[in-house]
Amino acid sequence: MLTSREREVAELLIQGRTNPEIAAGLFISEATVKKHVNAMLQKYGAKNRTQLAKALLEAPRPDQEE
Repeated sequence: MLTSREREVAELLIQGRTNPEIAAGLFISEATVKKHVNAMLQKYGAKNRTQLAKALLEAPRPDQEE
């Protein structure tokens, strides 16, 4: 459901990292981080980062599927 870059952003987001921290860690701009976060908010129907983090933690991970 997520792109590979969205998965990278998601991992840092669920660790509680801010957009500037995520951007620095992935060597991308804050605007790009915001784009990825907004795309994930839409995909999961979340209204904010907290809801998104919860949805990401509860979603089955590709490496855990049979």
